[in-house]
Amino acid sequence: MVPAAVVWLSYGVSSSYVLADAIDKGKKAGEVPGPEATRRTRVTVAVVDTFVWQALASVAIPGFTINRVCAASLYVLGTATRWPLAARKWTTTALGLLVIPIIIHPIDRWARLPASGSFSLQMERSPGRQGVYPLCTEQSQQRQGWHSGLQR
Repeated sequence: MVPAAVVWLSYGVSSSYVLADAIDKGKKAGEVPGPEATRRTRVTVAVVDTFVWQALASVAIPGFTINRVCAASLYVLGTATRWPLAARKWTTTALGLLVIPIIIHPIDRWARLPASGSFSLQMERSPGRQGVYPLCTEQSQQRQGWHSGLQR
């Protein structure tokens, strides 16, 4: 139903958001007062950690999930109904769009799992490193649900 170019464009837009957020977090990490010797590490940790988490939560997992929902629904509609192909494709597209609000929160939770063991969190836990990566501390707290309402 949707031309492949539009799908690839949507991935480009999502990836641009991921990159912009990672750069923003890196700039903020660089502005945190602290020893100059740790600045580069602090910036790198913030950029990489944000990029990995956002790439999973905003591009990879949603794209894969919606793709599989659409593929499965097209297959089921093809075997369970006698609808014309155009009707099956429109229904599949509608189901793909309708599933987005349903998958947002589970994907955020799942994307936090690999990130909860990320190197920024490991850096925070290293002896003598507490407080050296304040933005990472905030990000890991958000991953654990302290700011996002997951602890309700």
